[in-house]
Amino acid sequence: MTAQQHGEHGEASQNRPTAEQTGGLAQQQQPQPQPQPQPQPLSLPLPHTHHHELSPSLPENAAAASAALALAVAEPDPISLQHTPAVQPAAPAPQRVHDKQSGSYIVRTLFAGGIAGCAAKTTIAPLDRVKILFQTSNPHYTKYTGSFSGTLRAMAKIHGSDGIMGLFQGHSATLMRIFPYAAIKFMVYEQIKGFMMPRKGDETSFRKFMAGSLAGCSSVAVSYPLDLLRVRLAFEVRLSRPPAGLVETIKAIYSEPRTLVPASASASGAAAAASTTESTAVAGPPGGIRNFYRGFMPTMYGMIPYAGVSFLTYETLKSWVSNHFMSYTLVNGEAIARQRQAHHDAHSNDVGFHPDHHDEGVGHIKPQLKAWSNLTIGGLSGIAAQTCSYPFEVIRRHMQVAGKSTTGAKHATTLATIADIYGRRGFSGFWVGLSIGYIKVVPMFAVSFYVYEWMKILLEID
Repeated sequence: MTAQQHGEHGEASQNRPTAEQTGGLAQQQQPQPQPQPQPQPLSLPLPHTHHHELSPSLPENAAAASAALALAVAEPDPISLQHTPAVQPAAPAPQRVHDKQSGSYIVRTLFAGGIAGCAAKTTIAPLDRVKILFQTSNPHYTKYTGSFSGTLRAMAKIHGSDGIMGLFQGHSATLMRIFPYAAIKFMVYEQIKGFMMPRKGDETSFRKFMAGSLAGCSSVAVSYPLDLLRVRLAFEVRLSRPPAGLVETIKAIYSEPRTLVPASASASGAAAAASTTESTAVAGPPGGIRNFYRGFMPTMYGMIPYAGVSFLTYETLKSWVSNHFMSYTLVNGEAIARQRQAHHDAHSNDVGFHPDHHDEGVGHIKPQLKAWSNLTIGGLSGIAAQTCSYPFEVIRRHMQVAGKSTTGAKHATTLATIADIYGRRGFSGFWVGLSIGYIKVVPMFAVSFYVYEWMKILLEID
């Protein structure tokens, strides 16, 4: 080939479109969809690599890129994890938050407490009748005091003279009194507890005691007249005629003179009455409503240790068995153990963390006692409360039945009643009937706290 031909051939080669240009023109002539953004790194030429060497590996590189993209989505960058909070396991469903000041919560608490009190008093009604007869030194039953067998003989005598209903004499007034008493006691306790101890860490023995004492005093202030009426109905013993009814007893209490006199003075006329001391000089006008508050002050004195110790003992023992014997005493012990372990693992490095001071707030499971453990704790709290407050109860009973007692004139005030009891029976006179008191309070407190806890679950109070 000549140089001229070679030049023409080279010129023709330069003017002839290449295969790539031909393919590009053909692709430009075909209608193409809107281009989508594609990963660009694959189209960049690599060092020391000819362009035509990339073509056979394009499908393989695209597949590898897709796999890498999927892997990046499935496995986040470890560096980014340093700035991203770790994903925690799903927390249990949060419990319902209760507004303790709402009307609905207060009404449900009142109802639960009232039912618990009625159930407890019905359980021990026969024992309560005998205990009142012993405490007030009823002359027909004094010989039976001092032993458990005497209690059984007294119950047999009541049953023989008045039948089964004689063991429940005064129980209607008991229920009338105990429903508002127990309802207010538990409701006020829940309100004060929520105010003084909103969190688990705020609970102390003193605060528990104060909450229980204030709750007990509040309930007594409302229900005391009904308590006096109950005691009077239980004290009444009529061997030749039926016992007095509720209306008859109310009228009798209302009509009794405010100033009590000995039976001999009242029978001897105005001249004999005038020669007596000032406190028993005249059987004045009817006392009216004030008669229903005889013995109110010693009742308030006794209620401070009675209600305070009962709630303190119950709450303390409940927390203790829930922390140390949960697998035996709790229905949901395993769930509580898992919750506390998770709480410990999450907060063990926190400053001031204590494993027993976990917060039972929203989303935490509330401990639920088994029946036997709840009954046992309730019974023990009753024993503690009865021991601390029993002398006040004896004083109160004597003052409540003063209108029907032969020694009623000596029980006009708290100090006078204390002096009379000590003068007649000594120090042991303040503990008369304590053995039957223990027999009574153990089932009463056990049933009361158990039914209240059950009602709280049923009514979704806690």
